[in-house]
Amino acid sequence: PAPIDRAGLERTWRSVWASVGEIEKRTAALPASQRVEITLCTLDGPGCVARDAGPLQDGESYRVGASASSGRIVISVVSAQGAVRQVFPVDAAEEASGTVVAEATARWQYDEGRVVAITLPSGIVLPEVARARDAEGKVADPVAYMKELEAAALQPSATAGVIPLAVRQKQAVK
Repeated sequence: PAPIDRAGLERTWRSVWASVGEIEKRTAALPASQRVEITLCTLDGPGCVARDAGPLQDGESYRVGASASSGRIVISVVSAQGAVRQVFPVDAAEEASGTVVAEATARWQYDEGRVVAITLPSGIVLPEVARARDAEGKVADPVAYMKELEAAALQPSATAGVIPLAVRQKQAVK
């Protein structure tokens, strides 16, 4: 196997989390009426039923519900290590405004991660967002992707939301 570029991974981590920090600052500065509301949901029934507090279990399926009054919503999950998965939209036909429900699977690497939702103002096309995900939602270039989301979040007509995501690692059976 090729050697691991630890310095490169550290640069990626710092850059991704700097973008998350800027989006969090932008969200905090918005009036409540302009924030994207994000809810972690159970898979019981249709729609988004808010799940009880506490960390998700590794491998647990969950839904993310986000609502915004206008714009196209992009929902991403950022891991503690700086990996990024786009959970909505999953394909070009799925762009929507209003309330969105996206399904995802919890992975222990997301402990202390974030769920980030941005509404893209009409007319804004983000190339990295458009081609971001592989079949599992993983973003190939998390730095460029998060820089695009950060820039979109700073637009005057954009709205944003960020919530923490904690996932409990499975304990080995002794």
